[in-house]
Amino acid sequence: MKKKIFLSIAIVAAIIISGFLAYRSLFYFGDCPQTFIVLEPHHTNALSLEVLEITYRTIGNCVYLNRKLIKGADPSSFIATGSIAKDKRAVYRFGEKIEYADPKTFEIFDENESYGKDEKNVYFDKEKIEGADPTSFEPIGRDIDQARYDKEPTYQNAIMTGRGAAYGYDKNHVYYSGKLIPGSNGASFEYMGAGFAKDKNQHYCDGVVVSSPEDCPNFSEDPRKNPF
Repeated sequence: MKKKIFLSIAIVAAIIISGFLAYRSLFYFGDCPQTFIVLEPHHTNALSLEVLEITYRTIGNCVYLNRKLIKGADPSSFIATGSIAKDKRAVYRFGEKIEYADPKTFEIFDENESYGKDEKNVYFDKEKIEGADPTSFEPIGRDIDQARYDKEPTYQNAIMTGRGAAYGYDKNHVYYSGKLIPGSNGASFEYMGAGFAKDKNQHYCDGVVVSSPEDCPNFSEDPRKNPF
């Protein structure tokens, strides 16, 4: 009697184990679910940025942003920096493909990842900036007080999210949120703080042409009083 009970338990256990292994094989090596439950955390490769609450994760043949599947992503070549990621096939921002971007040459700017570039183009968010020159392009956020940036988290946040972060320029033009500002001159461009900028041709407030610094609210001639 005991042998029969033991045999029955063994059969049931074998069925459960084989079913679990089959499911695990499907999960890790078969089709990718649209969302996932982490069955074995040590099988995952998580790349996190706590400030933005972003987690890129590779599980078997699948890649996810947080819990959402990134269709077509290649886990074997997948790397991430903040909201930006790339593999051998494509570049992604917040898990969505950046059209036209070349993963072999794509790079983000360290202090302003809203902008990125590859060998041929410049991008803002997920959009290509028509006519921008990748060899000379710089976003605001590169010319900063590095010592302050390294020490003050609030200053770091201002660089990444402040009003100036939408500006970028190349040898020819100035751009705001990836859009060319007509009549601008990139070679003489200066960002002054609090959304105010200027070049030899014009003054700007949050990317809009204005007559003078007084037309830009919160801007001060004293740079210590200007929020980024």
